[in-house]
Formats: sequence, C-alpha cells, structure tokens
Amino acid sequence: MTSDTTSNSAPPPSPDPESDEAYVQAMAQGLEPALQHLYARHAAVVYGLALRITGDSTLAADATVGTFAQAWSSAARYRGVRGTVLGWLTTMARIRALELRRTVGGPEHDVLAGGTSPLVVALPEETQQVLSLLYFGGLTQQEVADRLQVPLETVRRHVESGMRALRVKREVT
Repeated sequence: MTSDTTSNSAPPPSPDPESDEAYVQAMAQGLEPALQHLYARHAAVVYGLALRITGDSTLAADATVGTFAQAWSSAARYRGVRGTVLGWLTTMARIRALELRRTVGGPEHDVLAGGTSPLVVALPEETQQVLSLLYFGGLTQQEVADRLQVPLETVRRHVESGMRALRVKREVT
C-alpha cells in the first residue's frame, strides 16, 4: 500500500476553488501534501504579485516562500467566509512584499511600469494609475493624490468606480 492511500495524505489536486479550502483544512491538521498542492496551484500568482510590488526577483521569491510559510502556520485561523484562499494568500503576499520593499530600501520601484491585469487594462488610465499606486505601491489615498497632483476626492472616486467595475467584470468572467 502506498502512502497516497493513508490517512496522512491530502486530498488530490482539483481545479475548483472549494478544494483550496480543503487543502487549508488539511494544512491545519499538519498534512504537508496540502501545502504542496496549494503551492503548486498558486505560487505563480503570489510570486507575480510580489514581483510587481518589489521589482526584484529575489525579494519576490522571499515574499512567496514567506507567504506560504505564514499560510502553513496560520491555516487553523483561516475563515472562508471572508474570501477565497487565493485572496487570503495574495493579501499576505502583498503585505509581505511591501514590507520587504520598505526594509531593503534601494531605488524606488515604479509600480506603474510593467504589465497589468486584463481586467484593470479595461479601466480608464487614471483609474488604473490610482489602483496600481494604492495596491501595488502601498501608498495611502492622500499619497496618491499628492503624487498625481489631484484632489483627494478625485482619488476616492477613482477607487470607488474602479472597484465597482472590477467587481462587475469578475462576476461576468
């Protein structure tokens, strides 16, 4: 009998998001194969986000490893009602990547340069800039307003309209 049939194995990989929750539950029970499955499914997205934020492949790799280590240690506290597992992972990755970027310092990375999600590309350019600076740049709304030299209320309108548009587009896809 192989180890795949023992009670210590994680559920087999599955393309649906509900299986992600099963992997997190298995991680909470200490089953390492569940972490391996989640890593295989989501490491590229986590790394891509971290790379976009840090602009450095080494920092992005560190953020990715740190994100999955944090997921392993905090799996028992995951609550699916607050969002998807991928959302949970990307939130941890974003925070970790921003912190690494701040800690290391170095030349300022331009988060407005580089690729953007097809959903975001469909938004007006000003809205794209605002969302990129907030999410990837880690700036506050006031800092975005200062950088773009626009009123704070304009930044808030872009955030509201952009997030509303992204919610609608996500529901359609």
